[in-house]
Amino acid sequence: MILEDGRCDVLVNDIIHDMVENEVLTINPMDIHRVIAYEDSIILEVSTPEVDDTVRIEDHYGRVRKKG
Repeated sequence: MILEDGRCDVLVNDIIHDMVENEVLTINPMDIHRVIAYEDSIILEVSTPEVDDTVRIEDHYGRVRKKG
């Protein structure tokens, strides 16, 4: 993940990363992560080819956890 513009932190496995523009942060498979945006931000993300590997543990936007 790369923060292209804006201001945010990324919480990865209970460690807070204060993102800086153009900083690269690698999130490995099975890492529990969350983005905390403090203003509108542009984040570039490249993912693994698995399209059905997301598990929502907690969500503030009403999306439900998929069972599978």
